[in-house]
Amino acid sequence: GDYAFRYCGKLISMVIPDSVTSIGRYAFQSCGNLKNLYLPKRFEGYTYDFGIPSGCEVTFVDYGSSFAVTISFDQQGGSGGSASATAIYGATMPSIYVPTRTGYTFGGYWTEPDGGGT
Repeated sequence: GDYAFRYCGKLISMVIPDSVTSIGRYAFQSCGNLKNLYLPKRFEGYTYDFGIPSGCEVTFVDYGSSFAVTISFDQQGGSGGSASATAIYGATMPSIYVPTRTGYTFGGYWTEPDGGGT
């Protein structure tokens, strides 16, 4: 709906799936950290304002073809491990190597700095 992600300041990248058939006005207003937005090709040329912040790269995706996204990992002082991985839309996430750091146990990669999120 309108203003769906408004003020989501921690939103950095988003892939809108092909199943989404409409996006409300100003859906991304005040998402100042949004750097990459992937929208189904059907939204290309829409005349109303999604509120996408300046500096955000928008890619219109033809989901009928392969679609890849590179994901970067912050190792937070660890060593070794994968720096990034390329994920294909609709496919299983590729395997990665986890970093090591003395005195720490790797618990996974998260969307929040404190280990929260998804």
